[in-house]
Amino acid sequence: MLAETNMSEKISGATTEPNVKQPKELTQPATSMAKYLRFSSVSLSSHLHKIKISIDVTLTALIIEQTKMLFHQEVVAGLDQKNPPDGYLDEMYQTEIINKVKNYLFYHVVIDFLINEIFTRKILMTNYPRLTSVEMFDDKQINYHFDISIADHIELKEWKHFAFKPPKRKKYKDLDKQVISFIDAKLAHSPKKGSPVLIEEGDWVLFDVDLINNQSKPVSHHFKNAFWLHIDQQEISELQGSC
Repeated sequence: MLAETNMSEKISGATTEPNVKQPKELTQPATSMAKYLRFSSVSLSSHLHKIKISIDVTLTALIIEQTKMLFHQEVVAGLDQKNPPDGYLDEMYQTEIINKVKNYLFYHVVIDFLINEIFTRKILMTNYPRLTSVEMFDDKQINYHFDISIADHIELKEWKHFAFKPPKRKKYKDLDKQVISFIDAKLAHSPKKGSPVLIEEGDWVLFDVDLINNQSKPVSHHFKNAFWLHIDQQEISELQGSC
């Protein structure tokens, strides 16, 4: 399954990092795609962190080559698409290719990795990370720089000092019977062991999307993305109408 994306939006491509103080840099092993991505965080103040996501040249090289292949097919009009002149694309479309690579990695790799790392490291944000700059080096390594605002630390008492009051049962009449009835209804419609799983309206379906090349083979299993799809008749009708 081919993951397609509209990468016409431009990401600012600054070539140098912002001029900031150099406190101790906190770097920890990444929890996913550790072979290609690196997370580092610098605390500028008690309420502001600067985060850098670095992408290894191996990853960017794969995407650059795939992007060039698309340009071979779509852009190079009047030339042999299988064997365009050496250096033609790099000379004529280098800026467009790099911008599309930055956009693709940002939307399909960096954002998911960044949010996952923030939750894993238990960084308390007050708003969504703000992209401040993107830089690409001569060796094709790309760094994405973000600012995030940090919430004040909340001091909590030990659990034994909290006062918990049970809810009044009269507001939950026949709650036990409702739960049992709900479970029975779900079990009655669930497929039996060995039977095919049927997807019905209202279900949520989890599926994976791979980036594939022009031979319909995955470029790399590290590009796999997972999506939840809600099966709703109105949404299905809208999708069918747009096809």
